[in-house]
Amino acid sequence: MTAVEVGQYVEAPPETGRFARRWRALPPWAKALLVMLACELVTALVLDRAAHFTVLTSAGDTGPVSYPGFVARWDSAWYRRIAQLGYPAVVPHLPDGRVAQNPWAFYPLYPAAAAVLMRLGIAWPYAPLLISFGSSMASAVLLRSVVARLAGPAVALWSVALLGSFPAAPVLQLAYSEALALALLLAVLRCLQRGQYWWAVAATLALGLTRPIAVPLGVVVLVHVVRRWRRGPRPALAVLAVAAVAAAVLWPAVVAVRTGDLHTYTDTMAAWRPGAVHLLQPWWSRSGQYLGPVFGRVLVLALPVTVLWWLTRPLARRLGADLRVWTTAYLGYLYLVLDPTTSLFRYLLLFFPIGVLLLLASPSVAYRRTLVAASFGLQLVWVVVIWRTAFGPP
Repeated sequence: MTAVEVGQYVEAPPETGRFARRWRALPPWAKALLVMLACELVTALVLDRAAHFTVLTSAGDTGPVSYPGFVARWDSAWYRRIAQLGYPAVVPHLPDGRVAQNPWAFYPLYPAAAAVLMRLGIAWPYAPLLISFGSSMASAVLLRSVVARLAGPAVALWSVALLGSFPAAPVLQLAYSEALALALLLAVLRCLQRGQYWWAVAATLALGLTRPIAVPLGVVVLVHVVRRWRRGPRPALAVLAVAAVAAAVLWPAVVAVRTGDLHTYTDTMAAWRPGAVHLLQPWWSRSGQYLGPVFGRVLVLALPVTVLWWLTRPLARRLGADLRVWTTAYLGYLYLVLDPTTSLFRYLLLFFPIGVLLLLASPSVAYRRTLVAASFGLQLVWVVVIWRTAFGPP
């Protein structure tokens, strides 16, 4: 006779059982928040420890800095200037006549939100860091919601963990606009998924004032509109299509009107490069320069081909059309306009559908834990190599 048959049982350790029951009782959005919060805490610890070791300061000296100072460097200074002083009425030029680096390269929604918080008494850099933190938490909830409909709740929660442990995830704690842009992007994708097109219009226009990724998002929206329009025209779809096109040119148009020059935005963006903006050419030249004329150029051709092939496989269908189109459009956008520098790693954060595909490759919990652990390991490498040296800004 077994222990169960005599009315006895062996109880699991109270803490384990209680934790499991409480975890299962949590709503899905709360689980996503807790997973993302845990990842953010690990990343914050990595950044804090790195900040207390020898670093290169903005003054060119070496010495430890505080966590707030460590995460408010590089481009954060531009956002601070915009939040406090706004954009310049006169575009600065170099002695040779070229446009100098200036705030017009940075989109206005993030510094405007920080300026509102600063007027409420929250000092810099805590105002933008609060926006980044809130946006990261919102991204976790939205990502879980989007992926759950496509791949189930388990994969959705692992997707949040993989996003939070991504090698470039520390950028979500910076006074940078990446976290806000990620949240808005996921908001648009969620609205498309649920047919909430009026909300998608608002999120699309907001993204057009946050980061220069409205062009690949516009491709996603227009493909979605065409697919849905075949089922029957809807006014909201037509407005959404117009909003997608408008978002792609919204900030460059504002810059042109404010400065009186149609070329101010593109000339300003070119100020961060050795010369003018060239399509595709930087990838070809930089790959040969850093990785060799043969291996580097083979790699730069093989990577997009491999990703596109992967997106055509049966497994990728579980991503749904919108995520596959986003991955394809964003890949093409980066190859066309990006000058590959150390900032490339943070741009890869928006390739989160690839992370979902990696999770779908195996249902093994050990495999998925290994992915997250390896991702955290690469995060540590990224912080040490990029942030604690003069190699370049993230």
